[in-house]
This record gives sequence, C-alpha cells and structure tokens, in this order.
Amino acid sequence: MALIGLVRVSTDKQNTQRQHDALDPICWKVFEEKTSGKLATDDRPALLNALSHTRDGDLLTVQEVDRLGRNLLEGLIVLNDLFQRGVGVKVLEGIAAGEHTALRGPGTGWDLHEYRHSALTHLGEQGASLLMLMAKSHHKKPENVRRYFKPSPEAIAELTSLLAPGASDR
Repeated sequence: MALIGLVRVSTDKQNTQRQHDALDPICWKVFEEKTSGKLATDDRPALLNALSHTRDGDLLTVQEVDRLGRNLLEGLIVLNDLFQRGVGVKVLEGIAAGEHTALRGPGTGWDLHEYRHSALTHLGEQGASLLMLMAKSHHKKPENVRRYFKPSPEAIAELTSLLAPGASDR
C-alpha cells in the first residue's frame, strides 16, 4: 500500500508548505494544486493526476478533509465521489482524521452530524465551556449544545458557592 499525497490551496498567494511538511515524509508522491476546491473532481487536473497514480489498496492522503474542497462539507462531497470511484482516503488531521475506504452512514456517504457530535462530545468531556461548545459548533442558542456541556465538579462547586444565599461578593 502506498500513500499518494494531495496538497491544495485556492490561490497562488497561499502557502502550501505546512501541507507539504505533513505529507512529503510519508507519501510516495505528492501532487499540488492551486485551484478552487469548488470544482468537481473531473475538473481538477492535479487531483486526477494523483488518482491516476493510485493502485488497488493505495490511499489518497490529505492533511485535512477540507483540502479536498473549499470547506468541510465540500471536502466530504469530493470524498464521497472518490469512494464511488473505489479510492480510499487517509486524512491526517481534523474532524475526519483516519483511513477511510468505504461509504459510511445510511447509504449517503459520511454522516456529517456524527462527526460533529463526536467532536462536541469529546470537547464536553474535556470540560469545555458552554461558550466554547457554541463557538465550535456554530450554534447560536445554548440549548442546542447543552447536552454536550459537562462542567467539572470544581466548576459546579464554585458556581454554587457564588449563588448561595448570603454570598458576600456580588
């Protein structure tokens, strides 16, 4: 099994060095494109060139799934297209990190909600604040992320002492 790397930025002014630093040491060959990730797979010559170098069992490797598209959602759409072509993908960092060789979910590709839920659960278990969870999830209402919010016993004790009757500092 070989790893075939893909580095992508949208414009010539953007730097690819961080992606190369992650991919060059582990990939057999790395392809670079400076093009919008909004383009369909068939309209991206560097991606097609990378795919032409993959053999059965090889993995197209990217630093983060959004390097396949302009953002996470478009990256997942391209990822679904790659799966339809029988190409596996290795994602080094981010919400979809890991090796992926097949469709998941109820026949529709990756379930984005599953990954978002997993990330929020992990943050909540680490004691992230409600504001942090709202910022990471892009929710505007606390009730939408409250189920992930698990304050530490210390935080509960501190809040309880501040709200207790007779607390002198207000």
